[in-house]
Amino acid sequence: MKYDLFPVQVVRHICREISSKDRKDMMDSVDLQINKGHYQKGYLTPKYQTEYTLFQDNCPSYWQKLKKSFYDACDYYIKETGFAGSSYGGTGYTFTDSEAWAFKSYKSLNESQEEIRNTFGIYSPWHDHSPAYLAGVYYLKDPGDGTTGGTDFHNPVITRRDVIEVPPVQNSWIIFPGWLQHRSVTLDVEDTRYVVAANMYSKMQNQSPYNDWEDETPQSPSMKNLMFPQL
Repeated sequence: MKYDLFPVQVVRHICREISSKDRKDMMDSVDLQINKGHYQKGYLTPKYQTEYTLFQDNCPSYWQKLKKSFYDACDYYIKETGFAGSSYGGTGYTFTDSEAWAFKSYKSLNESQEEIRNTFGIYSPWHDHSPAYLAGVYYLKDPGDGTTGGTDFHNPVITRRDVIEVPPVQNSWIIFPGWLQHRSVTLDVEDTRYVVAANMYSKMQNQSPYNDWEDETPQSPSMKNLMFPQL
């Protein structure tokens, strides 16, 4: 499914190859990482956000399976939108690196994060995933009714203030350009929500000579020397 937002598009990709057992294993893995303290502890980082290790080479098979589905979803996005042909003057693309992390949240946990609320006025601040080429959100478990609790997107046209929410669909990715501002829509329920976020880095083929990074291979700046934690 394709959502026409502003000058760009968001594309949904259903992960039919991911089973209910895979999803349970992922949620158990997220819980275990958090219980062992493997999560981001910045005072302005929403709880709970795991470390950026879910797609590392030594991660369990169910995360490897989700990683493959992310690559498939990014390929699907480019085929649906023609994004590679018009970006950065290139005529093709090669994926070079990826990273992923998970979020676990529920109502009382959201409400306990006073620093974030006092700083931003909301529990989930606006952000983007630059310098990632594409970004994705995977709805691992959605405890709501499917009408809200998805992802808000902000119109990048500076003279506009449009916000559009793409609703959550469990066991699906939504893919979008890494520079597009977005935020998670919190749910007013105590049941736990699990979401995975991911970045895709890419090298364009036949780039314009005006691109300073033409001979570089873009990689995740946050993934250096990180490995999936030994749990």
